[in-house]
Amino acid sequence: MNLEIISFNGTSLNDSSFKAYFPKPSVMAGPEGDAGFVERSYFSPVFTYKRRKPRTLPIHIKMLGTVATNVDTLKALFNPYSTDEYKLLVKDLNDSDKQYYVYGTPISIPDVDGQEMVVNLWVADPVWKTETETSVSWSVTGTGDQESITVGGSFYSEPTFEITPTAAKSGGKAYRIFCPVYNPSTTITYTDYPLDIVNNALDTAALVASTTKSNTINQVGGIGTDLTPFPIDGAVGGGLPASGTGYCGTEQFSFTISGSTLTPTARGLNGTSAATHADDAIIYLSMMEADGGDIQVTVDGIQDNFWLQDINNATTQMWINVDLSPGYAMTNGVLIAAAGAITTITLENSTANIDAINALPSNGRLKIDNEMFSYTEKNVTTRQFTGVSREAFGTAAAEHTVGDYVRWIEHEIYIYHGVHDLPTFTVNDTYKPSIELNSTNTSWLYDSRFATTDSASRWIDLTGAWRQYWPYLWSTYETYTRQANGASSAYWYYESMSSSTPSTQSDTSNITFSVLGQYLTNGKSTNSEGAVYIPSGFTHVAATGKRWRQSASSTWFTTHMFRHATLSGSYIDTFDVTTPTVDATAQDWSQATVDLSGTFNYLVMIPYRSGGSTEEVRLEVDTITLTIQSSNIPVVSTTDSSEYYHINASLINTTTGDYIDIDHYCNLNTALIINTSAHTVADNNSGAYARGAIQLSNYRHDWLKMTPGANVLQWDETGASGLTIVVKRRERKL
Repeated sequence: MNLEIISFNGTSLNDSSFKAYFPKPSVMAGPEGDAGFVERSYFSPVFTYKRRKPRTLPIHIKMLGTVATNVDTLKALFNPYSTDEYKLLVKDLNDSDKQYYVYGTPISIPDVDGQEMVVNLWVADPVWKTETETSVSWSVTGTGDQESITVGGSFYSEPTFEITPTAAKSGGKAYRIFCPVYNPSTTITYTDYPLDIVNNALDTAALVASTTKSNTINQVGGIGTDLTPFPIDGAVGGGLPASGTGYCGTEQFSFTISGSTLTPTARGLNGTSAATHADDAIIYLSMMEADGGDIQVTVDGIQDNFWLQDINNATTQMWINVDLSPGYAMTNGVLIAAAGAITTITLENSTANIDAINALPSNGRLKIDNEMFSYTEKNVTTRQFTGVSREAFGTAAAEHTVGDYVRWIEHEIYIYHGVHDLPTFTVNDTYKPSIELNSTNTSWLYDSRFATTDSASRWIDLTGAWRQYWPYLWSTYETYTRQANGASSAYWYYESMSSSTPSTQSDTSNITFSVLGQYLTNGKSTNSEGAVYIPSGFTHVAATGKRWRQSASSTWFTTHMFRHATLSGSYIDTFDVTTPTVDATAQDWSQATVDLSGTFNYLVMIPYRSGGSTEEVRLEVDTITLTIQSSNIPVVSTTDSSEYYHINASLINTTTGDYIDIDHYCNLNTALIINTSAHTVADNNSGAYARGAIQLSNYRHDWLKMTPGANVLQWDETGASGLTIVVKRRERKL
């Protein structure tokens, strides 16, 4: 190389003011190594590592103008106290003036000799890189596809791969919905909290029968229930794909299409029944199975339990048990325009904001209004999240004014549906929420599952589940089911007295308490309590149940049958149940909604009587409805369902044998960017750091290098049918 200096940190060093040069043409920032080894007795040493060493690069600069002025300019430019590295740009006179660069930092005060100054740069990576990046676009249409790329220079290249799936894998399309959740409370921690992550508003009917693509039956007299092919027309949205699943009337079926003929391959799928369909009936594209059998939920990349209510409906619900740390109500400090990229989010100057950014992780997710952002770093001093990408997770950009709330999104929650390749997952109903699935996030209904026990009669500890409560000691739940006061004549029972005699319900192992009932005999009183703890708090209570007495002389429960309390407060009476009026007969009772005039965390059932008749009495709760404190309810939202792609592939340089295994979920038509020089991996849609998405063929410093000369890259992925891989690289010379 015959190098001529062009500029340093953007300042020209070869113009009417300066003439910069290296001491001799052969001087350059060449690399140097240092080997490490371990000494051994009686044997030769063993090589253990090689360390790359920086180099010092001298630059001579002739001052052509006013010396005094030029000296000041150069001393400011080559300040040895600067803490950054700057680009030194040169051109190779032996290679058509091709431009190269290295980064260096000044390490000595410029030395002036007449009209010439000498500076020294410390160069950490003494390999010249071309200023212009070379780019090759590689179209992958199937597994095993190859691309040959010729690399110039005399040193291996460290490419960047921008991998963009453009078509679904063979077999069908996969979709996912992002569900951001944040905790509005800055003090409450939620553990296994039952939450409908779609807030009673997921229109699964529109996914089972999507109006975006359809055809109509074009057969006089319609079609029967068999697999006979039939003609179609009336394409909407380009019509149905060449193969897939459709929905017509109330039936879901799979098909293939050739020309204008549709051939059913299976009828009456996913809980539907094969049916006849009239001419001109519309066949809609199905993006979801009619019974929800294709649905999976992941929390931070791990498949999790979930429970559906009202599938194939406009108001489907989807419950999970979620863990949430206390939230942070941060406020935006700088206007964010409605369009255009941003790299930082600055918070207003307040103690709460400073405390929040100090406590949050160094990378994560934020939500302002309906727009999601990702960040890769934070600066507590300037109250800034940096490395910010907007429109993350498929959300739309919008203007955000000063003072708008900035919410931390703790978890990455996705709903997957369609032809995905997630492993089969069996939902564990042991952890199914105690509330009914037709409850809402604002109103919890207990009807058939007040509590559950395991094989050792231990209560299964779920948020919102009822348990026996040791009286007057708040936050002390009984681990095991037990008789009240240890007495043999005061019992809890778990099936309605109308279907089973309470006295026969003595085995409490592996039991679901479909009711919450207690009965007393032999004149016993009780201070054993059935209690529920709601961390978010509740404000209203309503209930129904049954009551029973042996005879008119039976002593009924006296007072304080239902009470409520805060975390540290005293009992407050909620309501009582009046004495039965008919002997030996189960009578219904109901309590209209009670406004508690505050927020409380405990509701306790305390059926108490003081002595009296030895005859039996029973009190049973069949349903309880709690209105949850709205300001403490975790806030949920969803993005639209979008087509996604599971990259499960190997990118191989067959020339060197190096490879990168990739396992990553991303939206279709969005890129996963692997920078082998900077050692970073990022999802271009979410902006999230995704280093865990790859595994390397070796653990050396170099990831997947490309050697000078021909390199043959290969993409191995089962089912691949369409990806674009842009390979960017810079030529490097020693």
